[in-house]
Order: sequence, then structure tokens, then C-alpha cells
Amino acid sequence: MIDFCRVYQPCFNGASCTNQLIHNPKEFYKCHCAKGWGGTNCSQDIDECSEIRKKYQVPCSGNGQCINTKGSYRCICNEFNYGENCQNTHICQDNQFNFRPCKNSGVCLIAGENISDNKYECK
Repeated sequence: MIDFCRVYQPCFNGASCTNQLIHNPKEFYKCHCAKGWGGTNCSQDIDECSEIRKKYQVPCSGNGQCINTKGSYRCICNEFNYGENCQNTHICQDNQFNFRPCKNSGVCLIAGENISDNKYECK
């Protein structure tokens, strides 16, 4: 029996390969694709943004924009959200339990260089 996985190395993008028993002459090997890849030889990029939307799940919460990348995706967050999937909301926008950090009609402004620091100032 020929070791198709070793000889031909048919699987791409970090996939593992398993030689198949020759019950079906069209399938001598099987590729087990890494996350983000598909197809017979794992050479097709999966568009996580459209695939997840088909399942009614949006990978980028907080109305973030999903951008497909090779083997993965990234999120572009709106101005009040941050995190890998825009899952965190800055305290200025967080209305949980009607919490407002600024009192007496003050306007909450994001402060600091990094939104994930969750700093604010009241005007």
C-alpha cells in the first residue's frame, strides 16, 4: 500500500492527513482541515463572516464589522466597543441597569489612548 500522505503531501494549511483503506479507489487519503479551512485538500478559505451569518450568529458583537482573512476573520469595532470580537463596551456606552458615570447631565467622553483602559471624563 502506498503512503499517499507522506509521498504526495496532499493536505494544506496545517491539515493532518490519514491514509484510507482502499475500499474506494477515488479516496486514497483524507485531509482533516484546521479551523478556517475546507475542501478536499484544505486549500479553500472558509468565509467565517458569511458562514456564521448563515447560522444567525454574528462574530463581531456591538455592531462591529466582520472582515474575512485567510483562515480566520477580524472585527472592526464601533467607537464604543473593543475586544477581539467587539464584545466589550466602554463604560460611557454601557447602559446596564441605567448606569451613567457622569451625573447632572454631564456628557461622558472616552479618555486615554486605549479604549480598553475604560477611562472616561465628564464634560
